[in-house]
Amino acid sequence: MDGGPKAASWFSSPPLYLRTAVFLSNQPGPPHLVSGVAQGVSEIVKRAEVIVEREVTLEIMHVVVGREGVALLLHNTGEWKGKLLDEYLTTVCTLREGKIARLDTYISDVPMVDAYFV
Repeated sequence: MDGGPKAASWFSSPPLYLRTAVFLSNQPGPPHLVSGVAQGVSEIVKRAEVIVEREVTLEIMHVVVGREGVALLLHNTGEWKGKLLDEYLTTVCTLREGKIARLDTYISDVPMVDAYFV
């Protein structure tokens, strides 16, 4: 996701399926801008805005589909104010009635993510 016009459009009118979703970043360590629980569209959009502001490039490497959800293996990279981000994570999307009800993220390099987003 880059910070271009498409991102701006997404923030002003997020997809309907995110209106009631819960986004959890399941990582140990100190709280920061993208950790913890984001509940509902406004908190999820705030989190996405931080990711875009920090110039994170998100690459979807694999998508795995299950009966009650979808998992994405992602590779996030970025450079922001001298800090580097190069980490892999898995986002698990739990579906309810065909819509994303919950997103859980699992981080491969917690110290790197902490340093990048603190």
